[in-house]
Amino acid sequence: MPFEELNAAQVRIEFAGISRPIWRRLVAPLSWNLHQLHHAIQAAFNWWNYHLHEFQIGGLRYGDLEGEGDGCSDLDARLFDEREARLADFSNERGITFGYRYDFGDC
Repeated sequence: MPFEELNAAQVRIEFAGISRPIWRRLVAPLSWNLHQLHHAIQAAFNWWNYHLHEFQIGGLRYGDLEGEGDGCSDLDARLFDEREARLADFSNERGITFGYRYDFGDC
């Protein structure tokens, strides 16, 4: 069988800062953007998308630009549109670690 190009990423989502690990493993198409991955993470943890969120990858922040202007998020750093960044954009790096912040707290 000839080598086939990768078309999916295995993603492990784990809560940081707790002693007993809580995690989920997802397999997502590389064609998905970060907005789609956000919704998959929400479903995996049975959350309902009620709070702000962002991805932190390689020193950059990606999030929902529609929710940025509500006064609740950190405006110090530039936020890139999560709909414009696909998993394939990061697929060249094996074992990449990134942050996913959800529920920034009440404003």
